Amino acid sequence: MRHLEGMKALSAIKFLLILLAFLAGFSGRVLADYQFSPGLSIQGPGKAKGAVIWNHGLARLGDPNPILPPYLKALEGDGWDVFKLVRLWSGDKEYDSSQALLAEGKKLKDQGYRQVVTAGQSFGGWISFIATADEGNPFDALIATAPAAHGEFGQSSNWQRNAGYLYPLVKGMKPIPALVFFFAKDNYDPGGRGLELRAIFEGKNQPYGLVDQPSGHSGHGAANSAIFARQFGPCLVSFLGALSSLKGPFDCQTVASKTDLSTFSLPAGMAQPPGGTGLPGRWMGALENGRGALLQIDELADGVGKAVYAWSARGDKAGYLQLSGRLDGDVLRLIGTKVIVEFRQTGEDRGDIRWMRPDGSNVLSGQLERSR
Repeated sequence: MRHLEGMKALSAIKFLLILLAFLAGFSGRVLADYQFSPGLSIQGPGKAKGAVIWNHGLARLGDPNPILPPYLKALEGDGWDVFKLVRLWSGDKEYDSSQALLAEGKKLKDQGYRQVVTAGQSFGGWISFIATADEGNPFDALIATAPAAHGEFGQSSNWQRNAGYLYPLVKGMKPIPALVFFFAKDNYDPGGRGLELRAIFEGKNQPYGLVDQPSGHSGHGAANSAIFARQFGPCLVSFLGALSSLKGPFDCQTVASKTDLSTFSLPAGMAQPPGGTGLPGRWMGALENGRGALLQIDELADGVGKAVYAWSARGDKAGYLQLSGRLDGDVLRLIGTKVIVEFRQTGEDRGDIRWMRPDGSNVLSGQLERSR
């Protein structure tokens, strides 16, 4: 009998040890499921204006290999140290990832950074809102581009939660300055979020900037483009530079020239055609994946057109194609050996672009504006 009782006691002890080991492993899982490292060159807390932690969106297939959005270079150039929080696929959940973000933000503050900012794209922006609701959060400001966490239109029945579940997060965050961007034709955006967030921020007397569907930028990844960086980089720099004095709404005016071609590779000697109101001319903007797009339509006679389609670098080289095609109704369809580009003018200075493979796969949409 004593031997049996001893065996039971030993089994109980073993069970307890296994349970404790499991709980210890679970509690440490957050620390094992992300990588934190400098994203750009680092000056250190003694010289930098502050630290910015950039948070990428969800990785759909396996662990992420995020490309830093070009706008971060503007912040680095203004004296900010930029870090990246790379969240591994196995543990990228709302609670775990926001706790990881909090942990690294606190470490940076403890190192002596005067200001620490969380900046995130999509799910990275979503967890930034969660982290800033924590009582002990170390963040002095938040930047969020196309925040989302609950699926895509046409792919998930939960995509409306990207609105309904976002509002309580914004209401719950500490009243630090927040700069938020929403984009047209974002399949993760149910619509109306700009108006709702503006009302929430103003109801809390919280300093904020809100850029709601800026023209020439469309799709979920619009903030990842070089054109976005050119147009809104100065706004981001000004916003962070005014953190200590912000009291109400921040006016994020666009200042970059839409004729800036430095992000594109173009044929030598390509001149801009005369401005007009029809299809011929130079059109610039971005595709929904954040890649900058330029379409210069040089000739259009009897429904037949010739054009140069150019794209900006996004982890690879910029390039261009010389295409020809014809009008199909109100759509100019330009055909190459590896790509088809369709363009439809929707206003005097605005149009929609579609990029696809010849077999109709890998379709990307975007918006372009006429460059004058």
